[in-house]
Order: sequence, then structure tokens, then C-alpha cells
Amino acid sequence: MDTLKGKRVLITGGSSGIGTEISQIFAKSGAKLGIHFFNDEKGAKVLQDELSKMTEVKIYKEDFSKEKIDIVDRFIKDFGGIDILVNNAGVMANKSFHEIDAKEFDFVFDTNCRAPFLISSKAFEQMKQQKFGRIVNISSFTVKFGMGRNHSIQYAASKAALETLTTGLSRIGAEYNITANTIRPGIVNTKMQQERENLKERIDMIPLGRMAEPKEIAEMVLYLCSEEGNFITGQTISISGGE
Repeated sequence: MDTLKGKRVLITGGSSGIGTEISQIFAKSGAKLGIHFFNDEKGAKVLQDELSKMTEVKIYKEDFSKEKIDIVDRFIKDFGGIDILVNNAGVMANKSFHEIDAKEFDFVFDTNCRAPFLISSKAFEQMKQQKFGRIVNISSFTVKFGMGRNHSIQYAASKAALETLTTGLSRIGAEYNITANTIRPGIVNTKMQQERENLKERIDMIPLGRMAEPKEIAEMVLYLCSEEGNFITGQTISISGGE
């Protein structure tokens, strides 16, 4: 979409899974990218090399469980501002309600909710000044059911908190032309899901009978950040095949 050419986009968790597809689709649109990663520096560099053929791309390592998170400051220093923020990074502690301890619980919430809160707050300052901003938070259909894989209540709860954050940002941002929306994916065809032992049985539970493709999530992110999505804010959009 031509309206995104030159826009400055920061994508957390942008070097793997759904994040890779989001990064690729924005690069093809001509946006300038900041791609966050935590562990896979090699994968992030490979993606940077690939997308740099189309646009300006920088990669940023950040541990979102740490007290200080300065990724937005670094991004703004490199690109001179920020137009679009996609909070995609997330973790899941695959433990049941009775097994998880306080430290593990905090790690899930720090990554899935606290970090997006702090990152959005910093980005919001810049977006407010320029009277333009787009924030998209990636949640999970587990919010609907209260738990996810291996009965991970803490994961679903952290994503529910993220959705509430999105609603608040949409209300605060409206007068400054800052929109905020949530995408709630279902089962997505990524490496993590492909390794499930009960994959066929799980797919059979989906009304449309298949997993979502990462590109289908990325295309909705792109739409919400484009000119066509200018009047959409405060919404939670499920892409879950009917679940």
C-alpha cells in the first residue's frame, strides 16, 4: 500500500513466526523497519539482509523482562520518529495453574503486557506530537477460553490485560489521530504449532478446518495501519477460523 511508504514501523518479536510475516509485508509496502528480537540474533540478521534489499531495516535486541526498556528511544534516534508500533512479542510458560511459580508468572506478564505498556507509552509521546500514530497489539484467542496450550491460564490472562490496554490507548489516542487495535489470532501455521503432538485433532476443532496462515494475520495488521483503516480503533479482531 503506497500510503505506508516511508512510514517508520517498530515490530516487536519481528524476526520469527507471525512477526517475520509482518516484517516482510511492511517492507514490501515501502515502510522503514525496526525489527526486535531477543534470542535469535542470527535469524534477525538474515531477515534484515533480506528486507534491506527493499527498504531501510535495523534490528534491536531487547529483553522485555528487564526493568529498563529503551527500544523506542533507540528506534527514534535511528529513524527520527515512530509512526507505527506492532506489539507482537510474546511468551508462554507451558505450565498448569498449580505448577507455575511467581517468577515464571511475572516473566509472562512482563513480556506480554508490561513491555507493550511501556513501549506504547514511549511511542505515544512521539505520535502525539506529530498527530499521527498506529498501534496494533497481537493478542490470542486463548483470551476467549481463559487458557491456552497446556492449560496456561497465565498466558491467557496476560493477553486479556493487553486487550484492555489497547482499549484504553484507543480512547486516549483518538483526539491525536492515534488508533489502537487488537488482533486475536487462533491457531497459526508456525513452527511451534507444527510441532504439536495432537495437531490433527486440534485442527479438527476449528470450524473452517485449518490453521490460519501467518500472512493472514500480517495482512490485517497492514490494513489497520493503512489509510483504509483510518476509522478503525478500539477493536478486537479475531482471526481464528470461527473459534
